[in-house]
Amino acid sequence: MSNRRPSLRTKAAQSVAVSETLQAQPGSSDQYLSALGVYGFGAFEPIILATLVTADPLLLIGASGTGKTYLLNSLSEALNLDHRHYNASLISFDDLVGFPYPHPDGTGVRFLETPATLWNAQSVLIDEFSRSKPEQQNRLFLLVQAL
Repeated sequence: MSNRRPSLRTKAAQSVAVSETLQAQPGSSDQYLSALGVYGFGAFEPIILATLVTADPLLLIGASGTGKTYLLNSLSEALNLDHRHYNASLISFDDLVGFPYPHPDGTGVRFLETPATLWNAQSVLIDEFSRSKPEQQNRLFLLVQAL
């Protein structure tokens, strides 16, 4: 069995399968999310639950005020996850990953963690992604793929 993560094409096919399943079951409700105190996302519940089960990144796109941040913060709280919430347009990349520090023997680099680093978090929300500079977006995309 391969340890490689599924390709984007594979993930897209899985998302389509979940979406088709959702369409095949009209009237599905947000029974699991509502049990966690999160309401109004019933149409997306299968996708959100699949993301929680597989621990894959979830990209939410929508107009301001539609509850994207509320959804993720509420889920993290309800599931008692070690949650980090970052504003992509304000955070320094070094704050997210730590500060590079060379090994004394010169064999490589390690990163000194700060209270803001995301490595031990169980839930990470990178908010306002579209408002960050393109260079920051590229670094964040690489980071999301590494998680």
